[in-house]
Amino acid sequence: MSTIKRSDLFKYLVDRWCQRLKIKKPKIRKDNRFACYACIYGKDLVYTRNLDYCKLFYLIGLVFHELGHLKYGYKYNTHKEKVKDEYVAEKFMLRMLKKYYPKYYIANNIYMRNKLKNTSWRNNETKHHLEAYDKIKEYHT
Repeated sequence: MSTIKRSDLFKYLVDRWCQRLKIKKPKIRKDNRFACYACIYGKDLVYTRNLDYCKLFYLIGLVFHELGHLKYGYKYNTHKEKVKDEYVAEKFMLRMLKKYYPKYYIANNIYMRNKLKNTSWRNNETKHHLEAYDKIKEYHT
């Protein structure tokens, strides 16, 4: 029995949830120049080779996070806008996980609580992501 690659699952889930949520499906492409798992780059949804190594709960959360950017827009002009956009996308992801994947919602919150306590991870994370994560109460309870 063969298993599906995480990157193929990512593309499938983006397609499925774009249809279900009536979000215009972005062009999805692989680009290994980025350090993240996936991000919105211009009008494209870009993923990297790192995606094939992430945990399933994280991958599903990542799909919803990126769809949150597409659904609510992403204005990355100022630092304040970056923080707001990341916060909105992350809260959208949490709502969707809680509603459709409750076990992954719990796993994600535990994972993020542990990550936010990790000093070396915090030192390497971008400032606007950290500020957005710090505002999310689920990550601090």
